[in-house]
Amino acid sequence: MANFDPNAGRAMDLASARKWTAAYLAEERKRTGNPNPVKAHAFGVNKINELMKGASGLRIYPGYDSGGNVHMILVALDAQGHDILNVALGSPDAVSNEILQYSRTCPPDCDSAGSNL
Repeated sequence: MANFDPNAGRAMDLASARKWTAAYLAEERKRTGNPNPVKAHAFGVNKINELMKGASGLRIYPGYDSGGNVHMILVALDAQGHDILNVALGSPDAVSNEILQYSRTCPPDCDSAGSNL
């Protein structure tokens, strides 16, 4: 990959965001049979700032655990758009600040103001 564009991404309108999240939830309900699947993942700013030190971007990998639950796995990117995984590549079982997971999920930790996303 050429140099990573630190301006990658763009704003999204609320109507489209609602449509996309509703489609995701409908598919998750079908896939899991759960009428109230996880609809969002939240990460603390301190953990994100720690992950992003010296980074040019962020890549988010979706994944399933052994129970079929969806998780978001965050990895910082260098200026060339490569995943920053220096420590993690040394040992596949190493826990590293270069990979962020274990988010707070909604439900149960949802927007108390009632976001419609």
